Amino acid sequence: MDTGHLDSIADVQAHLTQLEADIERQQLVLHNLKQTRLEVLHQLNALRDPIARLPLEISSRIFAHCAPATICEPLVLLHVCHRWTQIALFSTDLWAVRICFWTPIKIGHFNLLREWLFRAKTAPLTFFLRDHPSAVCLQRFSSLIAPHASHIREFSLDSRCYLDTKLFGPRAHYSALERVHVSSIGHTEDPVSMKADQIFRVLRAAPLLKAFIVDASYMRQSSIDSNIRHRHEHLTTLTTRLAWFSSLLPHLTLPSLRHLEMRLHSSNDLTILTSFLTRSAPPLRTLALWDVVQNNFGTPREAIQRLLDSIPHLTRLRIVRGFPLDNLLIEILTVNPNALPNLADFMIQLRSKNTPDWYSDVLRMLSALSERGTMFKRFWVELANRDSDGEADDVFQLTPNDRDVLEDLRGKGIRIDFGL
Repeated sequence: MDTGHLDSIADVQAHLTQLEADIERQQLVLHNLKQTRLEVLHQLNALRDPIARLPLEISSRIFAHCAPATICEPLVLLHVCHRWTQIALFSTDLWAVRICFWTPIKIGHFNLLREWLFRAKTAPLTFFLRDHPSAVCLQRFSSLIAPHASHIREFSLDSRCYLDTKLFGPRAHYSALERVHVSSIGHTEDPVSMKADQIFRVLRAAPLLKAFIVDASYMRQSSIDSNIRHRHEHLTTLTTRLAWFSSLLPHLTLPSLRHLEMRLHSSNDLTILTSFLTRSAPPLRTLALWDVVQNNFGTPREAIQRLLDSIPHLTRLRIVRGFPLDNLLIEILTVNPNALPNLADFMIQLRSKNTPDWYSDVLRMLSALSERGTMFKRFWVELANRDSDGEADDVFQLTPNDRDVLEDLRGKGIRIDFGL
């Protein structure tokens, strides 16, 4: 055996091991130097960056005012620099401003949503859910946000399909939900697809709901169990233009309601509304009534007076395309200006310009209201039909006497706009 050759191999291997150890030590030194260099750069950036020089609490407030338009924007702040990453992760409010989901929803969106919810922790959440996603996406979305239900403050939904998922199922409970806005119903789906049970679903799932707004025109006529009764203690705003919505009112009691907007189709709807308001006895401040159909509205003046008696706190009244209800109200308030003792703002939208005599009747009503003192402040008319230049059709001049009355009322501080 050649021992000299073996000794030579052992020496080389030992030397190689020593070199590898030296390289590892140098790599560690290089790593430490790079880390130190990075820290020095951070210090230099901190000296140059005014945001980095601020206390973390103030910086986080500034970041929170960066309201995101999509789910991605706050994540961008994580990739600017080390200091901005610290601020973004510290700022829970930044992740609670709003969460927007648009279709088509991709797998990456769910990963972003998962990270977003983790960053938001227990901060209040607002969801803007747009368009009409697939059933699979809806199911996955519902499962993902379910553990955070107690932190959701607002839902803005672009489709009623969201109401048919477990988002608002029998077990849904949103202890912090204050506002639900459902819009564009009928845009991507059957226009008569809104159902009464979807309304009750939302109200039951959100015991602290304050505002429920439905921007839609149709609701499917269906029988409602006569035993259904729902009393909601906190709802203050209910806005809906759903046809047949009045059929839900006998089943609802809303004692805190302050703002109500709905459609009327007949004198029976007016009776139902009056019964609802009498039962609920809310401190109603604003009432807007839409689309009274003339042929179905054979309402005696006594029925309208009962309605007015049920809303003594009303300060703002809007009648939109409401003939003949608007004329009857003008007659009643002319004879009895204290029928609505707190009324300060009265708006009527006309399908087209009325006759000069109508404006004379309005001025007589306003003169009667002005005698109550300084409570009444504004009367205005909107015209639904205008020509291509935006001007009212068949423009005419008020009579000289009416013009004098108009100027006298304006001199008393009442703002009047006839839309002429």
